[in-house]
Amino acid sequence: MTIAKPENYTNPVLDETGKLENFTVRIEGKFFRCNCRCNVFHKPDKNHLELYKCNACGQTYEAE
Repeated sequence: MTIAKPENYTNPVLDETGKLENFTVRIEGKFFRCNCRCNVFHKPDKNHLELYKCNACGQTYEAE
């Protein structure tokens, strides 16, 4: 994954209850961690599903 350009994404992916959908990311079978060491992410824009945003520090990553 690469770090994405910081932009304001205002259309996050929500779960069935209307809350932010959170998940962990695996790359080649191993858990991916943000530079801040958090491993819980959400998708900040349902129109750009390749983006993942860290729940702890807000760093946005883009899947390759």
